[in-house]
Amino acid sequence: MAERVPPASPPPGPHSSSLLSPSSRTVSFTTIVQQDPKADPNPNPNSYPNPAIAAAAAATETYIVQVPKDQIYRVPPPENAYLVEHYRKQLSSRRRRRCPCFSFLKWLLIAALVLAVTFAISAIAFFAVVHPGAPKFTVDRVFVENPKKPAYDVAMHAANPSARMGIVYEGGGKATLSHRGVNVAGGTTPGFQQGAQNTTRFRLVLSGSHAAPPKEIERGLKGSKEVVSLTLTVEFKVRAKISGIEIGGMSVGVTCDVKVHGLVKDVRIASQACKTNFRT
Repeated sequence: MAERVPPASPPPGPHSSSLLSPSSRTVSFTTIVQQDPKADPNPNPNSYPNPAIAAAAAATETYIVQVPKDQIYRVPPPENAYLVEHYRKQLSSRRRRRCPCFSFLKWLLIAALVLAVTFAISAIAFFAVVHPGAPKFTVDRVFVENPKKPAYDVAMHAANPSARMGIVYEGGGKATLSHRGVNVAGGTTPGFQQGAQNTTRFRLVLSGSHAAPPKEIERGLKGSKEVVSLTLTVEFKVRAKISGIEIGGMSVGVTCDVKVHGLVKDVRIASQACKTNFRT
């Protein structure tokens, strides 16, 4: 087993002064090692290039290791690490002070994300609870009582499919009856309220135009039973009503393409197709 001992003084020789000279840039260590049984008990001193090392090895069975001072490395003091960390923090703080926009953008994105998530959750909850839906309109009758001063009496009904949302229809909306793009009569809509999952019937009284009616309308007013094509356009101002509270405000547009047999007596609806659109 190797054991470290204080360095021994080299024997006097012609080179001893150079080893101990103050100008030497080496550090000497003396190490005692266990002799190898197979090693030569009488080593040849001439095999060592330095006579001092050969004499020491022959006398004490030791090795003198010469290490240049230039190869002895020192561990940097802990103050260096502290200074490096201090300068790095200063550099980071300067960068943050130079670019405050990045922090502002980060918080802006976070706020926008929170608002979007909140809005999505509210919308999902609203649709899950209320089940809103566009009302469906149907034309029940189109009748002219006095052909000489035609006033078109249109009976309709509206069905509200919403589970928990009522609809408030404001009066004063616009209603127009036309034939192939030519206005035949016009008027306003009545005001009424409709509960959730409720069907409400209402009437439209439309005054005839002062212009001469188209030939098909004229024949229908005279009692003809041929099919007359009509287009009814109605616009309502509506508000939603949930738990007794009225919210929002929008327009509902209704367009019905109706075909009727005659206009004055025993009027029968041949076919119809109504579309409903919400407008903000």
